[in-house]
Amino acid sequence: FQAEDGIRDVERSRGLGDVYKRQAQVGARVFVNAPDSTQADTMNIVMEERGGGLYTTELPAVGVGDWRIIAAAELDNQRIGMAQGKFLVEPYSLELENTQLNETVLRNIASATGGVYFRAENIDSLPKILEIPEVIRRESHDKALWDHPILLIIFVLALCAEWILRKRSDLP
Repeated sequence: FQAEDGIRDVERSRGLGDVYKRQAQVGARVFVNAPDSTQADTMNIVMEERGGGLYTTELPAVGVGDWRIIAAAELDNQRIGMAQGKFLVEPYSLELENTQLNETVLRNIASATGGVYFRAENIDSLPKILEIPEVIRRESHDKALWDHPILLIIFVLALCAEWILRKRSDLP
């Protein structure tokens, strides 16, 4: 929401069942807490009944910040249900002033940057124009087994161990 916007809130009471049908004293309230608020900053707004458990209200324009909202269902001034939520009000932005599609600007940006402008309904022709080259990259690394010094050391140690065992056992 923008800071100057009013906010429409619609709540549906659930789970009231026959209580709602029999009692005329069912109501709904909205409590809106300002960012970093105290209890004094809370707005208490009574919602209007629209029938079938549907309640609506319009919140006045509120300031910038993260707001907290609590909707409460009441029966004979006793709270019987509650729901909470948050909403963000952002500062006014010129970016959101004119959100209509401006094809002229988009085409100018595309041509200035070497790109192409596409409408959503022409998206099927996009793969044909992109001409993505098929890139296959294969790498292989061959290393001879004897190029590893650790294997040479293990081999020499095995030969030495065999020689020592043969000499101790008086084998030829």
